[in-house]
Amino acid sequence: MKEALAIFVAYILGSIPIAYIAGRIIRGQDIRHMGGGNVGALNVAREIGLAPGILVLLADMGKGYLSVLFARYLSVPQSIILASGVVAVVGHNWSVFLRFHGGRGAATTAGVLLALVPREVGLVLAIFLPIFFLTNNVALGLGVSLVFLPLLIWLFGNELIIVFYPLVLSLVLLVRSLPSFIKDLRSGKNVLVDREFTRSQKRKPKD
Repeated sequence: MKEALAIFVAYILGSIPIAYIAGRIIRGQDIRHMGGGNVGALNVAREIGLAPGILVLLADMGKGYLSVLFARYLSVPQSIILASGVVAVVGHNWSVFLRFHGGRGAATTAGVLLALVPREVGLVLAIFLPIFFLTNNVALGLGVSLVFLPLLIWLFGNELIIVFYPLVLSLVLLVRSLPSFIKDLRSGKNVLVDREFTRSQKRKPKD
């Protein structure tokens, strides 16, 4: 029962659509019909404001973080703790509250990893931040970071299952992002640059 409870709570936590709630409360609009349509922190920051975007980012990270902590609190096996992290990301990406639609899972993934390997996540920020600031592309920065993270986890002497865990999370993110990635390629967009972010920057009035 503890194992089932850990998985259930992880999915429900992950499914809470923080960005959607923020859009409804602050603007009275559906975030899915704003900007790029993604139910995530970056779209909130673009379309509603930086402060709400940061709050949504922290809340989405908290969903992943708390899912791991709750599973640990129940003293379930490590495999269930790791599964709870994956399920939290699945819940964010395919939320039961949004008819199994959702965001792309980047922030929730970061929260899960922060709960499991905080030191290594802190170091990998040195890879993510330059990529994000150069390209304005969260998915690209996160993807490259998740490639290097297993190496850092291994260098710090963690168990093999933890070393490969970021790759499992990467597959979940890939499954969620692949349809839009293919659509962008077919339309001739530069997938290395977040065009929606660039357009939103151009729409801002100059001082």
